[in-house]
Amino acid sequence: WMTMAMTRWLAEILLLLFLGDPNCPLMGGIMAVAQSTAAAVAPRKGASTDRPVLLFDEQLGGIPFDSSDATLRHNTLALSQGLMRQGSGATVQFPRNLTFSLYNGVRVFGLHDCILQIDGQLRFRRDANESFLPHDPRFLNPHHHVPACFSCRNCSDITLRGPSPGSSNQQQERGGIHGGGPEWWGIPFVGYAQRLENRPYLFLFNGTRGLRIHDLVFQDAPFYNLQMTNVEHVEIYHVSIVSRRTSSTTHTAWDLSAFNTDGIDVAGRHVHVHDVDIWTQDDCIAIKDNLWSHDK
Repeated sequence: WMTMAMTRWLAEILLLLFLGDPNCPLMGGIMAVAQSTAAAVAPRKGASTDRPVLLFDEQLGGIPFDSSDATLRHNTLALSQGLMRQGSGATVQFPRNLTFSLYNGVRVFGLHDCILQIDGQLRFRRDANESFLPHDPRFLNPHHHVPACFSCRNCSDITLRGPSPGSSNQQQERGGIHGGGPEWWGIPFVGYAQRLENRPYLFLFNGTRGLRIHDLVFQDAPFYNLQMTNVEHVEIYHVSIVSRRTSSTTHTAWDLSAFNTDGIDVAGRHVHVHDVDIWTQDDCIAIKDNLWSHDK
């Protein structure tokens, strides 16, 4: 026992002496090992964080360039189910030069830390039957019964964006989302008398915390473009919102028949909207109360 203790004591003394001398070969070897280990485990500046990227066509089964009823149903359900099952913590990307057609009725609940990157185009169409979606009480809105094109309830840390900064696609155009408004507006003035406000929002965010929307074009929403209720910490920038029947530079009577196509309607706290351009036939930006959540 005494021999083992003395051996250990001498080893500790020698180690302290060596470490105290920065020119000691042993010290240099220890430092080299430590530095190489640190370099191996420390993330490189600007390195990828290994966030999974899910291509809508390849990983989630989306079908581009097809507007048949079967494909519209398929894409609507594929996006809803794909986001619910795999979207949290991932980037879901709609690739450049691809157009995906969907019905109104994409719905996600409780999604967290998700980036929706639209490099291509999304086009929402009207379901003439308005009946293929299963009933889901989580998305029941007592004030509006037509399902939004895209609904997001009780979600957090959501980014809806166009092409990544610096990408070649961003230099050419922003991602586009078309709401299929003319299908819902109908014949000017007559269509409004027929449907009134029974038309879907383009995007509905309810109870969402941490929302960023940027570098996108929203075109021809059936009803409001961006409807946000009971939201917190929202930033919207570098966004264009356009709802019109003609290319006129004025609000003609023909254009004004696209009633209630508000740009951004928001009820919440800590909301910052900047660097946007909006041309609609109603409010550009409207501050609302939180009727849905009964939180004034």
